[in-house]
Amino acid sequence: MPKNSSDSAGKVASHYDVENEPYGSDMDCTFTMNAKQGQRINIRFDYFDVARSYDSREGRCRSEGDSLSIYESGNIFLIKSNILTPEVRLCGGTGKFPDDYQSVSNVVTVRFKTDEYPSPDNGIKFTYTAFLQPQERTPECFMCNDGTMCIDPLLTCNGMPNCNDDSDEEPSNCKASTNIFEKGIETLGVPVMAAIGAAVGLLLLCLIVLCIVCCCCCSKRNNPSDQKAQYRAPPTPRPGSYPSHNSNYSSYSSQASNGNTNGTAGRPYPNFPPGYPPFHNGGYSVGYNYENGRMEFPQKV
Repeated sequence: MPKNSSDSAGKVASHYDVENEPYGSDMDCTFTMNAKQGQRINIRFDYFDVARSYDSREGRCRSEGDSLSIYESGNIFLIKSNILTPEVRLCGGTGKFPDDYQSVSNVVTVRFKTDEYPSPDNGIKFTYTAFLQPQERTPECFMCNDGTMCIDPLLTCNGMPNCNDDSDEEPSNCKASTNIFEKGIETLGVPVMAAIGAAVGLLLLCLIVLCIVCCCCCSKRNNPSDQKAQYRAPPTPRPGSYPSHNSNYSSYSSQASNGNTNGTAGRPYPNFPPGYPPFHNGGYSVGYNYENGRMEFPQKV
């Protein structure tokens, strides 16, 4: 059993796996519920299985037996010191299921105490709910059909009955909305949903524009027709043992290296000597124009 809560609703059990396993002996557990000022607290029992300690002759539970006590206070010291008298004490053996309890204040403490004898009984489970009395209700709260409580509207249709007549979970009050915008308007209101819609629309528009710009840039970058051919300058002639341009030999002549040893009339440059290697520049070859006596622009081989 937890110690304290300021939630508007919740479920509390005497121990883990209640309904299936018996509770232990020598237990002394307290749980305090704090509601907002002006609210009250309703305790609805969902399961109650406690060892018999009811004295039918006196019409009350024996003080030494297993029991559940409810106090209109949050002072644990006074409660456990037995200084405060509980508003209600519940135990087994009464022959009827406990009634729901409604507080007169906004603070309630529940105390579950057992004796030293083991019990085969399976404990207690209840639901607590903060509420407003009908005469103090507000336009926002949900009025239970029995007219006893006005609860937080967020507690409706949450799978946990909070009204004592279960009206907060009735299908007529829990009609599912198939439109997310209708549900948002009901929860947040029209202005907030309009602002959210405008923000989402602007974000989508920015994403679309960004995608279009990126696609155009990538297409232009990958277009071969827009790329200019890059050429490297012809290589510097090899110095040293081979003839130079001034001695009527050209280390740039690709045609002189084709094995023509007979020479050609009108050509100012003879063929290369035997064994002279053809000169290439990274896959490009320099050609000599015999008509105008100039070196041609590099051509891809």
